Formats: sequence, structure tokens, C-alpha cells
Amino acid sequence: MSSLLKKTARRRTSAVLRRLGALAVLFIALVGVSQSAEAQQRRADRGDQLEHQIEQLTEALDLSDAQASEIRAILQAQAANRPERPPRGSGDSGDREARRAEMEARRAEADRQIEAVLSPDQVERYRAHRESQQGSRGRRGGRRGDDRR
Repeated sequence: MSSLLKKTARRRTSAVLRRLGALAVLFIALVGVSQSAEAQQRRADRGDQLEHQIEQLTEALDLSDAQASEIRAILQAQAANRPERPPRGSGDSGDREARRAEMEARRAEADRQIEAVLSPDQVERYRAHRESQQGSRGRRGGRRGDDRR
């Protein structure tokens, strides 16, 4: 009788472990799908940001259609070559200064390419536009940083 109880207990334990294993696999699959959807949304948001940036530049600089197309291609190439950030909370901060320097170099190269497409008057307006954009980002960043303290 005792061996019958042991067999029944083993079967129940085995069934519970199979169910837990199936739940773990399901959980891992759901997390993977969620992260994939988030990555797709980030890529779509980048596309929206690019179009918004082109609209802003077209308005601020009075770009021709040809200039807007060339600048779009420059910005798309820059976005395609942008390295992915490590996920937040991953603990992989890497060398922030090196990443920042690399980002600034890529941005300067894109600016140089954009300025090559523009007339001298548009270059002046482009530089003023960039400065105003950088100034507004700095103010937002400062406020956010102050709120954290």
C-alpha cells in the first residue's frame, strides 16, 4: 500500500512540475513578444520623429522638395547607423563619455552633410534652428534633473 501512495505522489509531483514548466515557457514567450513589440514601436516612433524633423526644417529653412529628400536620406542613414541603447536597468552603462563623443561626432557629420545641401542663407538659419533646439532640450533636461533631487 505504501508503494502505491509513493507512486501516486510521484505522479502528482510530475504533473505539477510539467504544468509549472509549461507556465514558465509561456511566460518567457510572452516577455519575448512584449519586448519585440516595444522595439517595433520604438522604430515606428523614430520614423515619426524623422518626418516631424523634416517638416520643421522645411518650414524653418524653406526647403525645396529636392533638398527635403536629400536631408531625409541623410537623417535616415544617421538613424540606421545609430547603435541601440542598452536596456534600462540592465546595469550595462558602458562608457557614457565615449558613447556621447561618438554620438556628437555622428551628429556633426550629419550637420556637415545637411549644410552641403543648403544655400548659405539656409545654412545660417539651420545653425540658428539647431541652437534653439539644443537650448530647449537643455532646459527640459535641467528641469527633469532638478525634480529628481
